[in-house]
Amino acid sequence: MEPSFNAPEPSGWSLGVPSPSSCLHFAGAPPQENPTLTTSTSLATPDAIPVPSVVPAEVMAYQHADPSLFIPEGLQYLDIPNRRVMVRAVAPYRPPARNEDLAIVSFNPLPNNEMQFAAVRAVLRDFLHHERPTAFLDIQPTHLGQALVQFAHAYDRDELIAQSPIVFGDVSVSFCKHNQGRNWRIAQFHHECWLLVLGLPNDYWTERHIHGAIGEFARVLHFEADPRQKCRLLIRARVTDLEMIPQFIVYSDPDSVNGDSWTLQCEILQQVQQNHQQAPPEEEIPNELNMEPIIPFDFFGLGQPIDGNNGLLDLNQNAADIDVQAIQPNNVQDEAQQLNLAWDPWAPWPEVQQ
Repeated sequence: MEPSFNAPEPSGWSLGVPSPSSCLHFAGAPPQENPTLTTSTSLATPDAIPVPSVVPAEVMAYQHADPSLFIPEGLQYLDIPNRRVMVRAVAPYRPPARNEDLAIVSFNPLPNNEMQFAAVRAVLRDFLHHERPTAFLDIQPTHLGQALVQFAHAYDRDELIAQSPIVFGDVSVSFCKHNQGRNWRIAQFHHECWLLVLGLPNDYWTERHIHGAIGEFARVLHFEADPRQKCRLLIRARVTDLEMIPQFIVYSDPDSVNGDSWTLQCEILQQVQQNHQQAPPEEEIPNELNMEPIIPFDFFGLGQPIDGNNGLLDLNQNAADIDVQAIQPNNVQDEAQQLNLAWDPWAPWPEVQQ
């Protein structure tokens, strides 16, 4: 029994194989014969295994998705018992945003039968061609929703996200950023501390290897490699919890089948209090910045204010309040002397006796 929609060519159904949607699609393209958008005909696979259509209010991140759709041909899924449920990995740095044109698409409600991706792609093409005319580059499957759409322009994606959910026939279509799917959570790193690591071979004293050693529980902020202390490594790191820092780290280098490993001792030296102090607010723009020629600067020397310990001169004060007649210079040396008399800076420091 064939589905009731015109699916794309079979060569474009699998992930990673070019599909008819891999070229640029523009709004107003010739209409295609797409299915009528009903959750029972266009999105459902006949004779498929029923799956629940109700999504819990709080979607848990630790939920397994069927990986069969994403397994390359020739490889098989292995079910290994007693695997660890979770391991934490910390990114060494925040990468630049290079995928601002990607969005995860979700339908609501979902049918009770398993959907075919060809049907999802056909519905999205119809939606982006006619309901919300938008240029897009590609539509691919994703385990975080019903599809992953790459738009031609990032602002089109942002507009659809702002308008979500969008009613389309019998369902609503929602868009979200590619990195804000159902597996997106907040990660709170409340602690910064100094770590003492002993036993890491000196050839591995690089930023990349140091992060590889502690990247499971911390982000490296700074490290001190003192050539006078070649057996110790001091690392300033940010962690979620001090109790997550292990006492020993087994660092391995699988350069061959019989690789090498070293057991490193890890100690917490000092916890650095998180500084949430904010910068002072911006000051009001002065009404007038034109100062008298005799006072060309606000500071002299090594950051010394010209009015000594009395604070900076108020640029909004009346220029008549400054007695410039009493400090008229005859030459550069006289000017400096007059400034010293007028604004009374620190007294000269005593000369160093030889």
